[in-house]
Amino acid sequence: MFLLSAMAYDRYLAICCPLRYNTRMGVSKVSTLITLSFLYPFCAIMTVQILAASLPLCGNAIPTVYCNNFYIVQLSCTPTLAHNILGLTNLFVTVFFPLSVILFSYMRILRVCFNGSKQARQKALSTCTPHIASVINLVCVKAVNTMNIKTGTRSKPAKPGLDQD
Repeated sequence: MFLLSAMAYDRYLAICCPLRYNTRMGVSKVSTLITLSFLYPFCAIMTVQILAASLPLCGNAIPTVYCNNFYIVQLSCTPTLAHNILGLTNLFVTVFFPLSVILFSYMRILRVCFNGSKQARQKALSTCTPHIASVINLVCVKAVNTMNIKTGTRSKPAKPGLDQD
């Protein structure tokens, strides 16, 4: 999400401030955005994984095909309030902060597009459409995954030999 928000900011500057783009997006700013886009999620994931690795486990059965940190924390024999708070904080910081940057950028881009000429509008929208599709796809997957984890719903494979309607 951080990389997508950096891309949204870049597109915002390119479309809304084209004459000031080179001064606002210098090599140092691009380097900073790329570094933060990878460094913060890496640190957040490592913090959660290190904390989860230190938990004593009371079981070894994970209810899904893939291993998720939430399921590891659920297997713990000790109280996990700190893990839950850290997990929710990471969820908000890694999803809602970048999403707000993306929404702000695209609201400004759309405002410029609809005030400009038809050719400028088409060019800006054709440039932004793949990025918007990627953001929507990622947000939908994250939302469904989070809801499945938190509500305990998960798809179970059908048993062979049973009729499915």
